[in-house]
Amino acid sequence: MTTKIYKKAVCESRLALLLFVCFSWLSLSFPMKSLAEIQWSESSLWRSAQVLPRGQHRWSARVGGQKIDDKFDPSGEVQTLGQTYKQDWSWGELVSSQRNQAAQKEIRQYMDRNAISESELAATSGFDIKREELKFDLSWAYGLTERWMFGIFVPVSQVTTFIDPEVRVIGRPASEMSLLSQKNSNVEKMVESVVQEKLDRQGYRNVSEKKQQWLWGDVSLMNQFLVYGGEDWRWSVQQMLKMPTSRNASLSEFARVSRDEGQLDLGVSTFAERNFGSALGIIGLGYVNQLPGRIRISEFSENGDQLAGDREVSRDLGDIFWTGFESRYFLTPKWRLAGTYRYFYKGSDQWDEVISTGETQQQAHIGRVDLTYVFSRSHRFEIEKKWAVNLQAQTTLAGINTEKITSAALEIQTFF
Repeated sequence: MTTKIYKKAVCESRLALLLFVCFSWLSLSFPMKSLAEIQWSESSLWRSAQVLPRGQHRWSARVGGQKIDDKFDPSGEVQTLGQTYKQDWSWGELVSSQRNQAAQKEIRQYMDRNAISESELAATSGFDIKREELKFDLSWAYGLTERWMFGIFVPVSQVTTFIDPEVRVIGRPASEMSLLSQKNSNVEKMVESVVQEKLDRQGYRNVSEKKQQWLWGDVSLMNQFLVYGGEDWRWSVQQMLKMPTSRNASLSEFARVSRDEGQLDLGVSTFAERNFGSALGIIGLGYVNQLPGRIRISEFSENGDQLAGDREVSRDLGDIFWTGFESRYFLTPKWRLAGTYRYFYKGSDQWDEVISTGETQQQAHIGRVDLTYVFSRSHRFEIEKKWAVNLQAQTTLAGINTEKITSAALEIQTFF
């Protein structure tokens, strides 16, 4: 009897390995597109060492919302999303930006009367950028054997971006300056005009105050095998293949949604968990290889002000490492409370030599709490049938070069 169980486990292990190899082969043969990122599966099913029993299906529909105003800079400090677009304007730059000779003469006369040098700061410009997202995630999983399950994860989101131009004039006398030849009332209007003209030359059309779009994310194929399953503790290995199904962002889109989607990712994770009476402790460790690909980017003139066209360049996004732990406490047979912490690290991106993107390493510390209620339970033969609702709240506690996100979600799950 023991020999038969051992042979069955070995057979299932080989099948799981075969599927993983197939994922790897697909990653080499599937045509690549631009952009990619690891998505943390929001469902509790793929965050533990347990697998579905043989023959059991599980469907999940999740709707969530998040608002993003800030991000963590390279030093870990919080800054606004629009901080990247902040620009200082000296009086000399304002003079040189004016193509009208009469306007230049009038500005210089004003500078002479007020003893203003060309290097002196005249104004600052920027954009107040905010983003709201409504996310819809669908997932399906199936227990193929007692140790092996596989599934699919499909993300869709509605993204609304708010862009509010901001100009601040330095010094009160400058704000009262009249530019009659330009038909502008003050320096603020002139800076707004110069910034808009620069954006037009760089190919950013229709910089609207509000833009709403639907984004279809990359679809992930999941595969998990239970290496060891005892009464007190379990250990599983999980594989993930993310397919490049999302659409490439338009090059003329200003303040793009900062997602690295659109190219193949291949990941492997492992989970170990142990029962402590009415509590369950889970430890996880994972690695995601973001495969290289090609992407189209805008190409500018030497001074960076004029759009010269677009070109295709090679890009290899940094690989992702993560670790974390989760504690689940079963309050009653129907109620469960859980708390999760995860740490993500992404290495530097590698571009063609002609591209300079600055520091691209990322780190994120993420915390989550969720409450689950099972409101229907029955059995079909030996398979448990149940419905469950899950409430989630998640936030980015700290990080480097990553957005500061706080979100809430509702997930409905059915097992049959």
